[in-house]
Amino acid sequence: MHRDRMELAPEWRGWLVTQNTIFDPDGNETLRGLLHNYYLMLQCCRDFAAGFGVEQEIASWRRFLEAA
Repeated sequence: MHRDRMELAPEWRGWLVTQNTIFDPDGNETLRGLLHNYYLMLQCCRDFAAGFGVEQEIASWRRFLEAA
């Protein structure tokens, strides 16, 4: 798989990307809009955790988002 004319890491072998869909090696598809919504949901959850002001929760969400 390529991005900006550069080959991606071997971990991406087996993935297929079309204009609006990503297919994983098992054949599951994720539409572009769904990926965008996942991004928005994670941002909302992060803001929700920050709203509690509980530093442990905020740190937990930061670790989760950095791992993604």
